[in-house]
Amino acid sequence: SLGEFNAAISACAGSYAGGARVLPLLRAMKEAGLAPDARTFNSATYALQKTGRPEQALGVFAAMCVRGVAPNSAGYTAAIAACAATGRWRRAVALLTEMELRG
Repeated sequence: SLGEFNAAISACAGSYAGGARVLPLLRAMKEAGLAPDARTFNSATYALQKTGRPEQALGVFAAMCVRGVAPNSAGYTAAIAACAATGRWRRAVALLTEMELRG
């Protein structure tokens, strides 16, 4: 179920090795015919950033935005941290501004 996948993705943030499981879990969701929701994307972005995978975190964040799913503050914070880790300061400032405008 979507809830089980979301819980598994959230748990991936608990260890560095857990980050390697995020993208396979997202693929498994797709194969199971489940569409990721805001919690899925925000948790995946956070888990990837926290486990040292900032490029992948930014990719998941971008996919969320393309699908029209609104990020929450945790998703924004993780994406901003991923931008900082990859030297994308202008993008980080743009995301911060966007987050402030959305409230």
